[in-house]
Amino acid sequence: TLAALGEALPDRDHARDHLRPHRVHHVVRVAFQQRGDGDDPVQRRALRRGLVIATIFAMAQQLVGINSIVYYAPTILTKVGFGTQAALINTVGFGVLSVVMTLLCGYVVDRVGRRPLLIGGSIVLGVAMLSVCAVFGFGLLGTVAGQTLSLAMLSIFKAAYSLTWGPVVWIVLPELFPLRARASGVSFATSAQILVTVLLTLYFPALIAHGATGIFLFFGLFGLAAM
Repeated sequence: TLAALGEALPDRDHARDHLRPHRVHHVVRVAFQQRGDGDDPVQRRALRRGLVIATIFAMAQQLVGINSIVYYAPTILTKVGFGTQAALINTVGFGVLSVVMTLLCGYVVDRVGRRPLLIGGSIVLGVAMLSVCAVFGFGLLGTVAGQTLSLAMLSIFKAAYSLTWGPVVWIVLPELFPLRARASGVSFATSAQILVTVLLTLYFPALIAHGATGIFLFFGLFGLAAM
């Protein structure tokens, strides 16, 4: 193949010189050395800090409680006092709210910056979950004020998440690694996130059945701690 390519090129002598098998072998060997295990963020010490940060970010994105809220919004809203139909309508409303805020994030993320969005989002998410925790903890489920506060805080939580932690984390993760280590680093962090998502999805119904106060307290405190 190399010989045929050399014959096809106009400057045959120059082409043959550069396409000699030993020269091609040298180029390929150097390329593989540069791309080798040294670019694995798990094995390369210089990249481990970025890997740890990326993994924490990915796991925290779920530990603030978003998937549990999304999956079980009808259950939560019914428990707060809304009927099943109203809960389903509000779930659709959360979806529309999510789309709008995600589009807004695309507009403001480079103007405001990643860090301010993540810090501000952590505060709003934490306060929203602690407010829902207070509704359950102080027995305000049967009051109009408690129902209104719960619906407002869940809506604020979904909007804030879709503006900050939802999309911004996926922007930040690749930026934590050099190009050659990006795929393996983001894959590792994403795998950790999926594990957390599965565990929360499996155990959230049982936790909320034994009392919603504790689980919302956890989400609220973790959201504040994520700052």
